[in-house]
Amino acid sequence: MAPEFAAFASTDPFFIARGLAREISPGLLTRAGPMEHWQWWMLGLAALAGIVFGFIANALISLFVRRTDSPAFFRIVEWAVRSIVLGFFLLLTLRPLGLPQVVAAPVKAIAWSLIVIGAVPVVWHLIGKVAEHYRGLWQVPGYHDTLISLSTGVARVAVLVVAFLLLAEVLAIPYEGVIAGLGIGGLAVALAAQPTLQNFLSGLTLYADRPVSVGDFCKFGDQSGTIEHIGMRSTRIRSLDRTIISVPNSDFAGMQIENYAHRDRTRFATTLQLRYETTPDQLRYVLAELRKLLIAHPRVIDEPCRVRFAGYGAYSLDIDVFTYIKTADVADFQAIREDILLSMINVMDDAGAQFAFPSSLEYRATDLPVDDEKRIAAEKRVGDWREAQNLPFPDFSQIDKFALNNTLDYPPEGSAHYRETEPDPDSAEARATLEKVRWSLPWKKGE
Repeated sequence: MAPEFAAFASTDPFFIARGLAREISPGLLTRAGPMEHWQWWMLGLAALAGIVFGFIANALISLFVRRTDSPAFFRIVEWAVRSIVLGFFLLLTLRPLGLPQVVAAPVKAIAWSLIVIGAVPVVWHLIGKVAEHYRGLWQVPGYHDTLISLSTGVARVAVLVVAFLLLAEVLAIPYEGVIAGLGIGGLAVALAAQPTLQNFLSGLTLYADRPVSVGDFCKFGDQSGTIEHIGMRSTRIRSLDRTIISVPNSDFAGMQIENYAHRDRTRFATTLQLRYETTPDQLRYVLAELRKLLIAHPRVIDEPCRVRFAGYGAYSLDIDVFTYIKTADVADFQAIREDILLSMINVMDDAGAQFAFPSSLEYRATDLPVDDEKRIAAEKRVGDWREAQNLPFPDFSQIDKFALNNTLDYPPEGSAHYRETEPDPDSAEARATLEKVRWSLPWKKGE
């Protein structure tokens, strides 16, 4: 060794290691190809030590980390840890062994490749663990799961891109030209990636607008199900048949979504159809008892709470029932609805009324005889209108309209609200109405 390098060699790791090899056996300094024997031996021992320490690292990790429900994925992580440890051991031997460039370059490339390839599944797994941790922090299940899912997907894609660039750098792959080529072919790439980008942006829209969250039961299109996952590309819904429906985010965001999870009450509406043989007072009794039933029920809201005779059907007298039940749970609503419907049957039975069935009746002339007295009286009244030239066709005269205006009682006389709305005959409004009717009548001369 040249004298001027003696001081440097005394502290350099390579010369220290080579001096130890000379002391053990001078034959180790014999060259075998591009390196000396002791360098080959130390390189092999470093690789063996990396493998051994990789198994030790896995054993230590197993003491602190409980195996997940996916043994296959845990095995991938184990191999990733061994790969990283082996790569670090190979890197640590480069300086002490003083490998020539012809050997150092491939060893360095292999070491960094092992580290990068091994780090990808580990970082991938850690991203998933962090996402699961943040999912457990929110008190409302699934409230921020959409953003967590999208962020997890973006982070994992970024890990793959960075790993690819690092491998290209380590293996001396000329990726700069590829990146520059993306600028020239950017339009083609953008067109090809348009559906993916559209789905990703729609996923962000679903989070920002938040029409649904993970765990919500909703109706979309002509299907219903529970949201299980909102990812970068698609939304997964568990259908009523317990199957998984995967809908692209762009399609799902454009649908009319009905979210049942956010309602505060459940609508109860039905139509009762009574036979035409039901008498008017029977019908009044049924209406009154049904209203009392809904008002008295503790799980029915006060307003709106409507039971009304709605009209004459093809074969029935129709009663519309409309109100809201104080629950958002489907099973609870079905139980309350069942209780109300059974109580309605009791009301019908107490009134002696019967439900109508789709039917058609044929009448003979003798089944419904005409009341001759009422017929003659009606014809006489019409004849009197004709003689007085006061037929109300096509419409009543203006004088008759003034005379008929507000002459019927509503609410009808005998109802609970009639006493509350009955006008005071001494009131100014009553006197003004009477004066208007008096001046609208056709008074004869001298009267």
